Amino acid sequence: MICLFFTSQAHVGEKINQLSRTSLSSIKGTSFQNDDAVKLIDDYLVFNQENQVDYLYNPNNGELVLYLKDGLQKVEVMDYHITSQITNVDFKVNDKIILHVSYYTDSGKILLTRSKQYSEFWEEYIPVITEL
Repeated sequence: MICLFFTSQAHVGEKINQLSRTSLSSIKGTSFQNDDAVKLIDDYLVFNQENQVDYLYNPNNGELVLYLKDGLQKVEVMDYHITSQITNVDFKVNDKIILHVSYYTDSGKILLTRSKQYSEFWEEYIPVITEL
């Protein structure tokens, strides 16, 4: 079963506030765990849990960004960069996955998402949609 989620206009307005320099600087480097991690990531993407698996979706188009078989346990805003056009936010998910999300600064809509995890086998970061 594929779930599609779209955001309301109110959620987009809230997201723009979450993308401000003040908001991002206040949480940069802070680790959020369990329910707090879910609340944080749900401010930037859409969180859904189904059959013991946690899913993260792009709220603008419903595309699956990540699924976590062992659940969303920890999230940290590692870094961010704001320009006049684009706001880039880098999250660390469950101490393993680097999740990069680029938003249009003026609308809060997502331009792109990328996720990667370090592979011991390949000795480099590789694109992932779930934990290795």
